[in-house]
Amino acid sequence: MFQRITVMCIVVFSLLACVTPQGCFADAVEVLEQAKAYKNSGNQQLAQQTYNTVAASYPGSGYALTAKSEITIMSISAKTDSQVQAEINSLKLEFSGNANLPAALCNIAAGYAWAGKYQQGADLYQQIIQDYPASGTIAKAQIGAARINALSLIKSGDYTTAKTEVQQMISSFSGSEYLPAALYHIARKYQWIREFDQAKGLLQQVIQLDPQGPEVGRAAFDIEQIEVLLLLKAGEFAQAGAKIEQFRQTFSANMGLPVALYHLAQEYERQARYENASNLYQQVSTQYPDNFTGQRSQFDYPRTAVLSLIQGGDYTAAGDEAGKFKANFSSNPAFTKAMFNIGEEYYKKAVFSDPNAPAGQAKQLYQKALTAWEAIIGQLPQSEAVIAAHTYFFSAVSCRYLDKYNEAIVYSQHVIDNWPDYQYVWHAQFLIGNCYESLRNTRVIPASEADPKIRQAYTAVVEKYPDCPLAASARLILEQM
Repeated sequence: MFQRITVMCIVVFSLLACVTPQGCFADAVEVLEQAKAYKNSGNQQLAQQTYNTVAASYPGSGYALTAKSEITIMSISAKTDSQVQAEINSLKLEFSGNANLPAALCNIAAGYAWAGKYQQGADLYQQIIQDYPASGTIAKAQIGAARINALSLIKSGDYTTAKTEVQQMISSFSGSEYLPAALYHIARKYQWIREFDQAKGLLQQVIQLDPQGPEVGRAAFDIEQIEVLLLLKAGEFAQAGAKIEQFRQTFSANMGLPVALYHLAQEYERQARYENASNLYQQVSTQYPDNFTGQRSQFDYPRTAVLSLIQGGDYTAAGDEAGKFKANFSSNPAFTKAMFNIGEEYYKKAVFSDPNAPAGQAKQLYQKALTAWEAIIGQLPQSEAVIAAHTYFFSAVSCRYLDKYNEAIVYSQHVIDNWPDYQYVWHAQFLIGNCYESLRNTRVIPASEADPKIRQAYTAVVEKYPDCPLAASARLILEQM
């Protein structure tokens, strides 16, 4: 990989070391295309380096404007809004006399939309409409503003109004060269939130509006992917498997295929088809080892392989594979969430264990869940607050089933102290009282020590969470004490 990047950098700089201005300009186009390819493949660092090279080699030119605007677009998600706005202001100042400036600003506004920052994108579109009313980009800005409004409505869950907005946009901008791209963008948003029927309908309209247009190929590709997603969502797994093979053959040369296959594997996972998901992740990682998606799949296929083995009841093999996974990927940022999910799968198996299963199997499964969670407790980042709260709470519940009452109390109290708004905080509070009852009943601690703590725990349930499902039980226990 390092050698490949080195060779490409040499090529980039060789292209820029040209003799004639005409040759330079031709080469600048090639280098910008190469930077775009890096960006599309997920190699943001090399893309930015290449754009910076163009900007430095052609100061003040349209090529520099394109390069710098692309760098700004790439930074939208990583930087604060004020930082991005400062870059936009710098572009306006540096390229104030460039006729392509409004178009570049439109691309940045579209970048805001792709990043989900709809208000910022809408504001920029309005600035363009106001500041450059005579430019040829005014129509693009107007339809961009309408598109971003529809996207914002979809994000808020107001699908009915969004549908009305889209139909109004189609009517208002009928015949516009920018309409197919706008509809394609909205269709992609529907696809991301798994509203597949809505996405498919809009993509079909894209093809109908401009059968020879630049969006047609992408729309046709996405429609085929959506056909598979609809089958998976409906549970038609045999048909989906056959459709995936057809999809792969039809679009084998398409650069978007690795990402599409990865998303299909994710849908398998959502449907708890872990074996199918793992197999597809493995194929992506094997066939596209240098692709960003392929590298992500190298983590996901062993992860889902463990889930598949647990799901199938092969706990010995699952333990072996989980050990290998931990050894290979413990430094991966996604490791903690993966271990939570592995513990969760064991936990579900314990909760729904067969009553006729060998004695003690449920407890063994609770212990396996607890072992998975204890491997990450204390390592969970603040950004994963929900997963952290789940990990501590379900560890407490597992400890309770394993008669580890003191540990259950510690984990429950941690939930109460750190996540007072957690959805099961009331249960954690009740669990403390229940565990102290067990410690008293098993004579681990005397009643004189346990009873005040039991009373305190159940009183907190009644007073802090009077409408929770366990409040009535807490009241009854307090009355009987």
